[in-house]
Amino acid sequence: MTAPAVTTRRQPAPGAADLADIAHLYRRAGFGAAPAVLTQAAALGLESTIGRLIDYDSTPDPFDPPGDIINSISRNPGNLIEWWVGRMLSTTRPLQEKMTLFWHAHFATAIQKVANPVLMYNQNQLFRDNAMGRFDDLLTGVYKDPAMLIWLDGRRNTATAPNENYGREVMELFTIGHGQYTEDDVHANSRAYTGWTLDAGQNAVFRPRLHDNSIKTLLGQTGNWGAEDSVRILASHPAAGPFLAGKLWAFFASDNPPPAVVKKMAAAYYSSNHTIREMVRTMLTASEFYSDTTKTGHIKSPTEFVVTAINQLGLQTMDLSMVPRTLASLGQELFNPPNVGGWAGGPSWINPTTMLQRFNFASALTGDARKAGGFLEPQALLTQSRARTMSQLTSYIAGALGISLGSSTAAALKQYAGTGPVTGTDISDTVRGLVHLALVSPEYQVS
Repeated sequence: MTAPAVTTRRQPAPGAADLADIAHLYRRAGFGAAPAVLTQAAALGLESTIGRLIDYDSTPDPFDPPGDIINSISRNPGNLIEWWVGRMLSTTRPLQEKMTLFWHAHFATAIQKVANPVLMYNQNQLFRDNAMGRFDDLLTGVYKDPAMLIWLDGRRNTATAPNENYGREVMELFTIGHGQYTEDDVHANSRAYTGWTLDAGQNAVFRPRLHDNSIKTLLGQTGNWGAEDSVRILASHPAAGPFLAGKLWAFFASDNPPPAVVKKMAAAYYSSNHTIREMVRTMLTASEFYSDTTKTGHIKSPTEFVVTAINQLGLQTMDLSMVPRTLASLGQELFNPPNVGGWAGGPSWINPTTMLQRFNFASALTGDARKAGGFLEPQALLTQSRARTMSQLTSYIAGALGISLGSSTAAALKQYAGTGPVTGTDISDTVRGLVHLALVSPEYQVS
């Protein structure tokens, strides 16, 4: 008997809408990707791609620590920044690295006061290791982190001389937000953290004789509380879930979090025993995350602008020595936020000075101003595009950089390039000009 023929059903090619959502996901849940990567992800589908990005623990990811470049006492984070940007570009776990950036901004700590790159790197690794786990575990790591103990004067917080810096900020900026606590709560919380200090080697240690063992009432709960009790009380507070949800949405999606999504993300936080991964999963699978409002509702931070442009153009092997200076000129020197509140973000990223610096970075990438000398290789981009006409080339570049083909930016690019065949001795200059115009366009800043 002949076995019946097996018909293999071919999956339909991803449509433009699918690719647009995948590209948006990679820009927000990572730092963008080259067109070939996006096409492969679109073939898997949005749901599977979200799963791969979120559940990254099974994805091999060779990790290269910065080594000797941090073994000094210095307030200059340049080498450390160059290493981290290289990590953002090379990682196979883009969401883990984006979450590390989120926590760096959330628990903002500056090398200008810490003055030790080793401690700053160790804190960075703390954020990476706990990026998507239980918030309680991350918060526990933070209160005993040497860089944080220096930054918010926790090492000087003792029973006889309480210091309220960390006790206040852990509530206002890190867990439940302003207006959710009283001054009495600040006093009680600060006393709960007494006793944690640094030894001669700048390692965190607990000195019981320096701890306040008196009864404390913190957010309505009374007992002889210590640091671990504060973590438990704060992480389970009714305001913690919504507070973190709003911060996550503003960082990954748009400046104005939809109340319904915040509510769902907060519910995921509490139902999963305070697991950040499930909050992020709820966010990335929400239909609101892919709305037109969200896709244009987030101004790229300097780090997003720089790393995403490099990624989208396939320039991961470029010399990164210029990047620390570039990020500082754009207003976001990594490892050195301006204050404990971190960077303001949103519209504050854009002003005449920073836009000029974005223009200059785009010029350095493309070599457009000098018609040569940039990191972009026009002929390689032409080969990747397979374009035969200037219209096709323009569409490829716009798509690679996340610019809508129906937008005014795309129309301006087409007007610049024309519609003829991809020929001529000046074609490399045209490619440089097209990419440069796209990178400095208003649409690119918010895509």
